Amino acid sequence: MTIDDLTRRLRAWLDRYDAEHDPATVLAPAALADALALGETIGDHVTEHAEAAAAVGLLHWYRYLLLPEPDDRPDLDEAIAVFRQVQRSRPDLVPDAVREALAPANIPCPDNDPWTLMGGDLIGEYEANGDRNTLDTAIAAFRLALAHMLPDDHRAQLATLLRLGSALLLDGESTGSPSVLDEAVDVFRKSLDLGDRDRSPGLTGLMAALYLRYRRHGRSNDLDEIIEVGYEAAGSVPQDDPERFRLLSLLAIAHHARFQYTGESYELDRAIDAGANAVANTDEDHSELAGRLSNLGIALRARYERTGDVEDLETAIDVTRRAVHATPTDHPDLPRHLSNLGIALRARYERTGDVEDLETAIDVTRRAVHATPTDHPDLPRHLSNLGIALRARYERTGDVEDLETAIDVTRRAVHATPTDHPDRTGALLNLGGTLLANGESCGDRELLTEAVRVLRAASNTTVVGSPMRALVTTYLGRAAAAVGDWQLAVEVFDIAIDAVDQMVWHGADRDDSEFHLAKFSGLASDAAACALNAGDPSRAVELWEHGRGVLLTQSLDLSTNLTELARRAPHLAARFATLRDRLGGLGPQGNDDPSSSPEQPERVARREWNDVVEAIRGLPGFEGFLRRMTTADLLDAAAAGPVVLLNVSRYRSDALALTSDGVSVIRLPEVNPEKVELRLATLDAAVTWGGSRHQEDRLLDEVLGWLWDTVARPVLDGIGLTSRRAPGDDLPRLWWCPSGTLSFLPLHMAGYHDAPAGDVPTTVPDLVVSSYTPTIRALVHARRQRAGKTRAPHVLAVATSHAPGVPDLPAARSEAAALGDMFPASAVVLADADATRDAVLAAIPQGTIAHFACHGITDPVSPSSSGLLLADQMLTVRDLAELRLEDAELAYLSACDTASPDPRLADEAIHVATAFQLTGFRHVIATLWPLTDNAAKLIAEQFYKHLNQNGRPTPDCAAFALHAATRTLQARRPGSRRWWMSMIHVGP
Repeated sequence: MTIDDLTRRLRAWLDRYDAEHDPATVLAPAALADALALGETIGDHVTEHAEAAAAVGLLHWYRYLLLPEPDDRPDLDEAIAVFRQVQRSRPDLVPDAVREALAPANIPCPDNDPWTLMGGDLIGEYEANGDRNTLDTAIAAFRLALAHMLPDDHRAQLATLLRLGSALLLDGESTGSPSVLDEAVDVFRKSLDLGDRDRSPGLTGLMAALYLRYRRHGRSNDLDEIIEVGYEAAGSVPQDDPERFRLLSLLAIAHHARFQYTGESYELDRAIDAGANAVANTDEDHSELAGRLSNLGIALRARYERTGDVEDLETAIDVTRRAVHATPTDHPDLPRHLSNLGIALRARYERTGDVEDLETAIDVTRRAVHATPTDHPDLPRHLSNLGIALRARYERTGDVEDLETAIDVTRRAVHATPTDHPDRTGALLNLGGTLLANGESCGDRELLTEAVRVLRAASNTTVVGSPMRALVTTYLGRAAAAVGDWQLAVEVFDIAIDAVDQMVWHGADRDDSEFHLAKFSGLASDAAACALNAGDPSRAVELWEHGRGVLLTQSLDLSTNLTELARRAPHLAARFATLRDRLGGLGPQGNDDPSSSPEQPERVARREWNDVVEAIRGLPGFEGFLRRMTTADLLDAAAAGPVVLLNVSRYRSDALALTSDGVSVIRLPEVNPEKVELRLATLDAAVTWGGSRHQEDRLLDEVLGWLWDTVARPVLDGIGLTSRRAPGDDLPRLWWCPSGTLSFLPLHMAGYHDAPAGDVPTTVPDLVVSSYTPTIRALVHARRQRAGKTRAPHVLAVATSHAPGVPDLPAARSEAAALGDMFPASAVVLADADATRDAVLAAIPQGTIAHFACHGITDPVSPSSSGLLLADQMLTVRDLAELRLEDAELAYLSACDTASPDPRLADEAIHVATAFQLTGFRHVIATLWPLTDNAAKLIAEQFYKHLNQNGRPTPDCAAFALHAATRTLQARRPGSRRWWMSMIHVGP
């Protein structure tokens, strides 16, 4: 409002009092609020607005005359202060009675400053009645108190600043006003600048103000400052001081918020540690117990969603229920606690299917919505949560009314959220997701078009973290594809892939990385399919390659040759090498004291990594350092034969064949994710078959025939490799690079193996020598490694015939011993008790060939914990990741499932075979499914027979040797399909 508007309002109060002489008129809080607002608006410009200032002074004078002592003192002081300024330019405006009182004002004692005391009383009233005008008047009183204080009276200023800051927090929490929150931050910062010995109240207030501002603006630097300030405060507070537990509660909130922004689970662990500590040390009758319980419940539920630990979910529900029960029915925090309980119950419903949990979740969330004022900043979040719960019930019951209500309340959530508020992204995502799900299920293009519009608005924000950005752009890509806007789908899927990259950075915790990649599994395939629909095969190849095998690519990045960089910029090469070594050992950092360390080593390392990589990219010629490879670079992989990328997506499926001529697109119209899953189920039934061999072979033939008809033959026809070779001619090479669950199927053996020989062969092994590569980059990297090592071949043979908890492998020892006999001058055998983890890790760098005859174990929860079972313990993927070998050539893994990835992370190819490839082994022989002990021994004998040239193994012939070995066994045992088609070659 303008000064004129405020003056008219105040004059109306004064005129009414002059006419009626009713004391209630000028003593009304609204009248005082108008006077304070006008005085604050006038500020130092009294000369220009003398009449308005005189009205302010007159209201205070009337109040002084009407109020009893000592309540009248603040108004007398203010009236004198105002009229003293008015008198300088317009003495005619000063009433006679006031002139007599004009005298130098006495500054009140800091402990009983009347404006400060008045503000404190008004805060008490506000907390009792919730009246906004009362709070506004209290804030104005504190501001006046500060204005009257002497500049060097630090003690009085500090006390009043803390009171003003607390009042502003109450205002900011209920309104979310950006200007109020900025002022609160500034006020608490000023309190710290006064240099008082006890800084903890100011630090605690600053943390709270920064968090509220983060919730309003979404700027991550506010979170960083909260945590920095919190650790400073915690260091100055005794262990048993109640203030310490308030600090821990605020730290818990900040760490959880940073987890949401970054997706890094160590932030969540710290939030739970700090929150649990705060709750455990809070009395049952403490006013902040309910809030601390509710915040702890939020963090525990988030960790359940991250790890699947049911105990976390149950504890989250328990503590959130305690929060609800500990909150009075008229308390303003009750809606927040009810909404949090609803989310936790809905999470349990999604796990168990217990409809009672869903009904209770809807009920408590409705209560939260109804108890929240229409202008409260939490209302949109409660509405959005109600919409999600109603959508869940629609998906269970099919009740269209629930869906319509879900859309309605989620729209209300969007409309109630300011356009510049970070919560608007989540509200738009929830609305867009509901519209998309409904539009896809019923084929409603109008709903799909609205979903695109809504999700596009959600994607336009710049303040959300990578997890939210990845989620929003993935949904937008799906919506764009649903309406056929392929170009938009490509663009936003590309952004989503980059957002996942930001979460899965080089030094991230491995479990975190696997979780995020599993959550966005299939993203690269969908992006590539949309690029093909947009008519851009080159971009399809780049997106497909960049979005898959992310962890594998990072490992290859860490083995980047720095020779040229060291010549050009030795200091940058040294910094990069140091960081590269450090990042290999980073992981969650345990700490018993959740308030002892402000800066995690992961965060420091991430900043340093980004800085050094950007510095390197600033060098001429290094602009592409560690960036995604272009199609031109990727075509280098096809130097020795075609590389076939097999992309399976809901939108279309294709083979992208990389040859010396470029990229060829071969449509695979009979392939889709559902059909691949069906064949994978058939394969699983065959390889785990407990019945007749005839039935087992029938199931395998069904899979192999389907692969030939729908994948292999179209590919081989498309690149001209289906003609029969002349006797004695070498078969051409071909590299398969499948995506998703197609990675589990034996593409290298596709075909009709019992069909009579004709003019055109009907099996893959009759036409090509097959190899696999997890990514194109991995193949390029293997090709660029030093081939034809000058060092003489050296064989390490490891055998574990007995290990606790698994069946014995009686042929394993003789399998390894046979290698010693075949290469007596260059073989070392570690068998049974000698084959310990430490002994093997020490011996691997000494050999050029490593052969393992043992059990392979796949860990479906943590793929990086998969590995080979040795005499004492596992040799895991993580263990192998620590190795960097210069002379390694060939790893032969005569063990079960060593080339089978976790289905959740099929595109990441996290298995034992790629782990050996990353250590430096250019060639790896591995298995797609379990083999019997004797079958494994027979294949190994044939393989090394073909690999042996004049008593020396020749690793670069590994693909041909395996092809010959399997063909030999196929001829000997044509009816034992599963034994001769499980082994594959990975490498150049």
